[in-house]
Amino acid sequence: TVKQILLPDIKHKTIAQQLTLIMSEIYKQIPFDSLKNNSTDYYTSSYTKIFNQVVLWVQYSILVSRDTKSRAKIIKKWIKCCDHLLSMRNFHGLIAVHCALRSNSVFSGKLKTAWFKHKNIIKRKHHQRFKKISELVSYNENYGLLRNKMNNAQYPLLPYWGIFKRDCQFANEFNNEKGERMINSLLGQYDGYKQGEYVSHKFQHSPLIETWIHYQLGETLLINIDAINQMSDNVHDLDEQQDRLKKRKYSVIISS
Repeated sequence: TVKQILLPDIKHKTIAQQLTLIMSEIYKQIPFDSLKNNSTDYYTSSYTKIFNQVVLWVQYSILVSRDTKSRAKIIKKWIKCCDHLLSMRNFHGLIAVHCALRSNSVFSGKLKTAWFKHKNIIKRKHHQRFKKISELVSYNENYGLLRNKMNNAQYPLLPYWGIFKRDCQFANEFNNEKGERMINSLLGQYDGYKQGEYVSHKFQHSPLIETWIHYQLGETLLINIDAINQMSDNVHDLDEQQDRLKKRKYSVIISS
């Protein structure tokens, strides 16, 4: 059953592929021809919801791991997953995973042992790749690099919804014909991203893995940000305690 499938058992590429197909099915249903004034409907809400669910899933999958070595392995898996999401032009999923990895509860401040002390797991190349991805999705210059990447990408692609909402809000501030033209242009642009198909000879729908992902995302409904922060504090305190014990043990050995 899907409850028996563990994250380490699934290849990062497979997770990225099936998550992209799930997100694509939602995005294709968004009725851009009827969206006006930054309005929302069931599918726009679902597209936002799955973003938030992925963030919580990634955070939880790291924090629930039993030790720093296990956490390092899961962090590396998600970094590699980012690469595949980017290659499939799933910018919505990419930023969700990146947000989780860069969050205060998971990033180097609290989980520095997992991030930096298992160099045989999270190697220099992984840190460098994550840094490149962080530069791409940075909100500097109004997401300038990400916008350029999206504008020059092949279709289909899954855009980061945050940019769409941001641009719609800006256009609505004009409250005139210019703003209306900007909205219509945005709606046409984002509707165009639906062109093409993700499914190909390279990968197909995997009902088992998709069901497993839906199960993992559904479990996030039982988690909130306060719980994630508490888990992070507990993990940090435990790591600090284990580090002190290791240093004490080492000093005893040297002394003797």
